[in-house]
Amino acid sequence: MPKFFYASLVSSQKHPYHVVTKSPWPLSLSLCLGINMMLVVLKITSQLHYLFLQASVYLVLFVVANWCENILVESSTGHHTRQVRKGLRLGFFLMIVSEIMFFFSFFWSLFHYTFSLNIGLSQKWPYVWGIPELDCTPWVGTIFLIGSSFWISEAKVDFVLSDRKSTLFKLSLTLWSGLIFMFIQLEEFFSLDLSFNSASQSSLFFLLTGFHGLHVFLGLVFIYFLYSRIIDQYFIMVHEKSILFDVTVWYWHFVDYVWIFLFFILYGYCGQTGLELKS
Repeated sequence: MPKFFYASLVSSQKHPYHVVTKSPWPLSLSLCLGINMMLVVLKITSQLHYLFLQASVYLVLFVVANWCENILVESSTGHHTRQVRKGLRLGFFLMIVSEIMFFFSFFWSLFHYTFSLNIGLSQKWPYVWGIPELDCTPWVGTIFLIGSSFWISEAKVDFVLSDRKSTLFKLSLTLWSGLIFMFIQLEEFFSLDLSFNSASQSSLFFLLTGFHGLHVFLGLVFIYFLYSRIIDQYFIMVHEKSILFDVTVWYWHFVDYVWIFLFFILYGYCGQTGLELKS
């Protein structure tokens, strides 16, 4: 929608809230995500070609990019007042809470299948099978991911201090650390002897690490978008208005904390318990 239309709305409204205009992006994103999840299920259960899944992912990214562009136009035309910024931060915080419950459901399933033994199948408590053993590869990835959390926190501090050069440098370190972590995870996926259908625990292992990898990818998209906006000098270095920076830092810390919990549960306890039971 044209910028002058937004500007006319701002000049006429008498309240600090944002009256959202009609937009095709919420419905479009819901449909694209639904199609994407259906294709993921079809890929797991049948011989669906990867091109269909890739096309659905590109379509989701296209819709998200256009939606973000509309939000930037609204921000640049004065719609993001103090009250609106407060609501945006609260909404993103509640989204992170919903993501925490999403991962909690998978952890609940893992604990159920691990500690609820089936006597008919001669299972011994705790029943752990299908979890890979802990080696140096997950440790290296964990170090890089925790390091990226440190760098993005430092970048936020430099942003508040209006140190643009240091902010960009530390954001680039965060990006590279996240990319190295994803590369290590992919290498581990392709090197494991387990498969998605090996056992209930192995299915949950791939679901937990896979969805976490997806969240890491989305976090990297956030960071790259933030990096590009700072390069283009879109941001005025005033920390009060840095909503994108705030939510990016929150989301990346959320990704890190989920991985720490996932690492010690999957690799630390379940992996070592399974090793002890085998021996």
